[in-house]
Amino acid sequence: MIFTEDKKNEYWNYFLTQKEFWGHGVTEKRLQKVKPIIWKDENFWSDILFRHNGGMETPEQMLQRDKFAYNH
Repeated sequence: MIFTEDKKNEYWNYFLTQKEFWGHGVTEKRLQKVKPIIWKDENFWSDILFRHNGGMETPEQMLQRDKFAYNH
């Protein structure tokens, strides 16, 4: 399954603004370092954009619809 760059960017950029959810040791520098690996990870994007319906909604809409999936 191929996901659009726009949708991946939408979720990636949103995550970068939600620093309160970052785990211990997560920094912008570290995220930028792993971004090329994550960007190619079909399982990662499938979980967010397909299984949790992120491909059809914004992160804010996911939060309103299913807070558990959003936090996951």
